[in-house]
Formats: sequence, C-alpha cells, structure tokens
Amino acid sequence: MSDQLTPLQTIERVVAWYAKQPRDYQNIDRLQYAAKTLSCALFDFASEVGGLYKQRNRTEFQRKAEFGRIYRELMAAEQRPSVSAAEKEAESLVSTLRDEEQQADAEYMAAKMLLETAKGVHDQMRQQIGLLRSEKEGTKVQY
Repeated sequence: MSDQLTPLQTIERVVAWYAKQPRDYQNIDRLQYAAKTLSCALFDFASEVGGLYKQRNRTEFQRKAEFGRIYRELMAAEQRPSVSAAEKEAESLVSTLRDEEQQADAEYMAAKMLLETAKGVHDQMRQQIGLLRSEKEGTKVQY
C-alpha cells in the first residue's frame, strides 16, 4: 500500500496544521511551504472535482436517455397508454438510474464545497504571508 496521500488528505492535513497555529504565527518560510503544498493539492483535487462533474452529467444523460427510450416504447405499443401514464411508468422504471444520478450529484456538490472552502483557507494563508513580508520589509499595509 502506498504512503502517498490523496489530494483531499493533503488538503485536510495542511488545513489542520494551519488551524493549530497561533494568530501571530511568524514563520514565513513554513507558511510559504504550506501554501505551496496546499496550492498543488488544490489543483489535483480540482481535477477530481472535474471528474465528479463529468460523472454527474453522465448519470443524468443515462437516466434521460433511458427514460426517453422507455417512453417511446410505451407510446409505440399497440395498447398505447395516456401520456401521463407512460411518463409515470417510464419514471418508475428509471428510478435506479435517478438514484445513481442523485448520488453522483451529491458527491460532486460535496467535493465542490470542500474545494471552495479550501481555496478560502489558501487565500487566508497568502494574505498572512503578504502581511508578514510587508512587516519584514518595513512597509505599511493600508486597509
């Protein structure tokens, strides 16, 4: 088994480390290393989120395609049902696909929220680094 962390595990570790630091943390080199690590992990995780987005769209397309196929079959049958009855029957026959679509959507949305939140932590780290640099150089930061 590999000891390498997933992008999400790396993000969680960096964020947990950063959360433990005191408000007046001054080690700019360590902060820069953590920000760099987080930045790379964010890039990798964004790729995973993109894959989840594709999966979500694929499951939606599969459900809609199957619904359309079943609906057309029902409407082409000799004992043609009403439109609403055909839609209801087709919908019940694709319920498993709808469940898969909802699961894929939930996974995508959860990953997207994590990505956005981690970006916020990264932004905060970069702001702190900038502030420490300006203090080190003796320049004042205006707000």
